[in-house]
Amino acid sequence: RDNTKKAAIFDPFYTYHLKDVETVFGPEGAVLIRMDDQLLPSVENMETALAGDHTIGAVIVCNPGNPAGNVLSQELVQNLVNCCRKHGVVMIMDECYIDMIWQGFSHYSPVTMLDEHGCMPNDVVVCRGFSKVLGVQSWRVGYLVAHPSVASAICTVHDPVYICVPWTQHAIGRYLSNHLDDFELHKQSLASLMRENWVKLRDALVTATKWKAIEPSGSMYGIFKHHEESDMAAVKKVLELGVGVCPGSIFSAGKSLGFIRIHCGVNKLKADRVVAALSH
Repeated sequence: RDNTKKAAIFDPFYTYHLKDVETVFGPEGAVLIRMDDQLLPSVENMETALAGDHTIGAVIVCNPGNPAGNVLSQELVQNLVNCCRKHGVVMIMDECYIDMIWQGFSHYSPVTMLDEHGCMPNDVVVCRGFSKVLGVQSWRVGYLVAHPSVASAICTVHDPVYICVPWTQHAIGRYLSNHLDDFELHKQSLASLMRENWVKLRDALVTATKWKAIEPSGSMYGIFKHHEESDMAAVKKVLELGVGVCPGSIFSAGKSLGFIRIHCGVNKLKADRVVAALSH
């Protein structure tokens, strides 16, 4: 823990990112950087933040995004990394949803930005996991990709926390080693289901509320910009129809942001039940 340093996250943010930053850097250790109007990380806003606060030591970016479910372009990822590098800041890329990219979209990762020795640069850390794509969120099974020296430094802190590899890590390793073809098929079918659910739920929700949908390109989420007096008012509006949605304020320290998030990670039967409820 270093209370002389800070970490930046883009606002709106995944809630646990804020919690983790405050745990490591203290309650004043988080710097919030506004996303653009399409809920994409803004390089311009990040440049302003890093130039104005030299205590920022790292920036966390989620790709695909949470809460918006958008996949960042190669140009945007490279610009974000280069901006961090310019200011001597570490880029931490959360790619937990990398296995949930929808058909027609491509994902670019900093893991391909290798140096002349074939190694990751020492100012980029990529984090991935299997809990989302396999629907085992409580397992917390994942891995990171980083320069050998960076990975070694992280392990010195990580090892005393977990002591040893959890049994779930062994189970995932055996599954991927022996049934990689099944995993690939599962990814494809899951992405198709998420997209089919999104189209159903999007059309029904837009018809029922006249809200504006922001099209996702991966993950299991979707965003709607509403015209209600607050995010909670929007939640209550559809709750009266028997449908639950997530207020945008959850992803921005309680401030109403003018949007709600839906979860597409349900089976077809439940998606149809939600559509029926909204149609009434």
